[in-house]
Amino acid sequence: MLGSNIPKAEGDGAEWFIAEHVEIENRAVWAEEAERLIRVEVLAQIGNYPLTQLKKADLSAVISRKMVALKAKRGNGVIANRLCAVISGFIAYCADHGWLDVNKRPTMTPLPPSRSNA
Repeated sequence: MLGSNIPKAEGDGAEWFIAEHVEIENRAVWAEEAERLIRVEVLAQIGNYPLTQLKKADLSAVISRKMVALKAKRGNGVIANRLCAVISGFIAYCADHGWLDVNKRPTMTPLPPSRSNA
């Protein structure tokens, strides 16, 4: 049946992305980090969303929440940058398979520096 192998939830698509792309196309260290980011930061928040209903705003919100959490801990944005790269790769993977529109790739807007750091 046509379309029978299209993942229904964002989490299902992420599992395919991990197995077919992250673990194969990347070095082991980055593959482990990318898989961790997907499972801990993305799937924990939006893993049950229907893949076809996923919006750019949903993905950008995941990154924004991470940036705010890092800012509160006075951390740097490296993890948020990596998270953005992983989500963008996942969306590209889904678009390449015809599951999503490519325009859902999130962008990352840096937070302004706090007054104590300025």
